[in-house]
Amino acid sequence: MARYGCTRCVDACPSGAISINNKVVMIDAGKCIECGSCVAACPTGSLAMAGADDNEYVVAINEAPRAGFRRLRFTCIYDNSQDSDDEYTYKLPCIASVGPEWLTMALASFDEVSFTCPNESCKLNGVAKVKELLSNLTKAIKVEVSGLTVKRPKGYSDYLTYVGIRRSDYSSALRRLKALSMGELAYGLKIFDINISEDKCSFCGVCFAKCPGKAFDVDSAQGTTVLKFNAIKCLGCGLCVDSCPEKAIKLTVSSLNDEWIVKVKDEVVKCKICGKPFDTRRHIQMVKARMSIKGDPEWLYLCPDCRRYYTAKEMLKRNLSI
Repeated sequence: MARYGCTRCVDACPSGAISINNKVVMIDAGKCIECGSCVAACPTGSLAMAGADDNEYVVAINEAPRAGFRRLRFTCIYDNSQDSDDEYTYKLPCIASVGPEWLTMALASFDEVSFTCPNESCKLNGVAKVKELLSNLTKAIKVEVSGLTVKRPKGYSDYLTYVGIRRSDYSSALRRLKALSMGELAYGLKIFDINISEDKCSFCGVCFAKCPGKAFDVDSAQGTTVLKFNAIKCLGCGLCVDSCPEKAIKLTVSSLNDEWIVKVKDEVVKCKICGKPFDTRRHIQMVKARMSIKGDPEWLYLCPDCRRYYTAKEMLKRNLSI
């Protein structure tokens, strides 16, 4: 599983052209074979190349359905065939540069998506990559695959409008196709889940604050605070895993699910002076343990404002008693 400072592009590169130095992606132009595997692997769209760029792709698949095209065909730049009556041709450096995001976005707007390669013995090995992608798709989403062509069930008459932000567009497409979910783990489709240890979690909120995909949310109701997680927003970067001071989080694979799932619950603690909610029971216990606080001192259950008042009052009382 890739971790923060994500190594998916490094792992995907067949020529060893990519390295990461101090969390900066470095590409050796002398080794790069321009297959686009790194573009397909990147969860954020940070990597792009001519013909394999999120912004260019979004413009095309936003306009093609409106122009009457109901099928999309991915092919490489060496394919000289033209569009048919209802099939739009999108040319790439190699069909290997299509990842689950682009495929799913296409399926949310077109009735049929296909791949062709004018030279199946090409050293870029695009056909094998596409077969693996389609295999992963059919294990999680109910679609019909024949060779390098995938069809979705009929009944989708409209189309989505994408904005060019890879994970956001992917999330929109997954929501559109949610009814086709088979409930199986979506290996290879970049849909992630997390497991949080109830025993370790202190409800500190670091995961919520650090998450670049805004996959966490916090809510409160009737004296309880909950930490929620949304799988289709998660980039799988592992930043929450690495940032968690309690090492309470593990990153796993999810099925296609766009629901907010409660991962941890905790009691809301109210200030003993003013009654304002200010912390959670888990976090207070964590503070006690880290500061080696013995007993149950009153100030620990005061909000920051009342704690300052309480401290000043106690200091004044001690000074006046001398």
